[in-house]
Amino acid sequence: MKYIFTFLIALTAVAFTSQAQNTWAQKTDFGGVPRQEASGFAIGKKVYIGTGWNGSSLSDFWEWDPTADVWTQKADFGGGIRQGAFHFSIGTKGYIGMGYQPPYPNDFWEWDQTTNVWTTKANFPGIPREDGASFAIGTKGYIGCGYYGNTLNDFWEWDQATNTWTQKANFGGAPRLGTIGFAIGNKGYIGVGHNGNTLYKDFWEYDPSSDAWLQKADFGGAARSYPSSFAIGTKGFIGTGWDEGSNVYNDLWSWDQNIDTWTQQANFSGGKRSHAVGFSINGKGYLGTGTDGVWFDDFWEYTPDGVATCNIPTSLSATNITPTTVTLQWDAVPEAIGYRVRYKAAGSSQWTLILSTDNQETITGLTPDTKYGWQVRTVCNQSPVVSSNSAAQDRFTTSPLRSEGGMFGKEGFAELYPNPVLNELTITMATPASDVTIRVYDLQGKMISLPATIQNMQAQINTTALPAGFYTLQITNNKTGMSEVRKFVKQE
Repeated sequence: MKYIFTFLIALTAVAFTSQAQNTWAQKTDFGGVPRQEASGFAIGKKVYIGTGWNGSSLSDFWEWDPTADVWTQKADFGGGIRQGAFHFSIGTKGYIGMGYQPPYPNDFWEWDQTTNVWTTKANFPGIPREDGASFAIGTKGYIGCGYYGNTLNDFWEWDQATNTWTQKANFGGAPRLGTIGFAIGNKGYIGVGHNGNTLYKDFWEYDPSSDAWLQKADFGGAARSYPSSFAIGTKGFIGTGWDEGSNVYNDLWSWDQNIDTWTQQANFSGGKRSHAVGFSINGKGYLGTGTDGVWFDDFWEYTPDGVATCNIPTSLSATNITPTTVTLQWDAVPEAIGYRVRYKAAGSSQWTLILSTDNQETITGLTPDTKYGWQVRTVCNQSPVVSSNSAAQDRFTTSPLRSEGGMFGKEGFAELYPNPVLNELTITMATPASDVTIRVYDLQGKMISLPATIQNMQAQINTTALPAGFYTLQITNNKTGMSEVRKFVKQE
């Protein structure tokens, strides 16, 4: 009953506070079974959670799409069942390694977002472990601390380019487990945790350029272990966790990299817990799963203070369509500082991206007589980057190349194209198509009945069933009685 009650209360919160700042909003529950000590990371605009423990170790792996708020199961973690593993992402690749299986493997695996395939990478050369800290900076991943019979404080770097591990300067604080790690810019951070006897609230910064640790202001909340963390812009966030005794927490604190100060934020709305997983995308934080003695599978979104609400563009339209150009338009969003427009030809997987400062954009260099899809999203802030989800895809078709001159002289009141034609002949007139009569004749003068669609100043004649050859088209204005004759070729 506790699980259901939490879910219902969260739905009420979404209805009234989803657009507010420094608030939590519940999203669709995690797709797998409830668990603790899961691994999680973000790649692009998607979120990934997998492995963990709920009485036994797990290996399933899931993707969450923020736009659709839907979970999709992906390929199981390549290393098998696992809990308390190390995890981070670099580019379009995600990484999970070590942890507790049992006992303690030293493997390290890469997941490719494009192929949904796990590939084993170089084994970790240090002591295998669980429940430490991990993060990525640029093309390098970092892991440190953790537990293997005893608490540890060694620190290691993995280079994606060379697939090699290098030991770096030991973590600046005492050995520990149940700690957190995240990166802001080109610096990494590790803090809080415990060593079996002592709870910690110290917080440390790692500089890869000097391979040195610098102690920063202690965490603003109570000392604890197994909290969750994420970073947004120049701020890091730590929340939830427990004190290895009777106290479980739901508070959330932010640390400002610029002034080295902690500030308490809105309590986590999902309730007290530890061993949850956290990460951020698109200027928002996410926290889910975990335990307070009962395992959770709920999943929550945090909107921090000072981050603009960013609405999705509406009323998409494509106008002024020619064979090679189109003007894309949408309603202006008041909080926008710009827009990201992307388009692609039907059947293509390659998007072309354009940044626009206005609520319309003229696209050039298109292919004639081709179907295109396009989307637009609002950009509301640059640091941290805050943008809306993409609007639903809109579509348009460029005009065919038209023949002019000769039998299609500009003097008449009708043009037809393409010529030769295969499946559909388009007739464009200077008078509404509903005011004319169109007849098709073969070379013997026999009138042929063909299906036609009339709209505004155009008529489309379906020529699919027409045999290859030469034909005559008679177009008569029903109001004036004037007629024009055009010839066209049906190609094989």
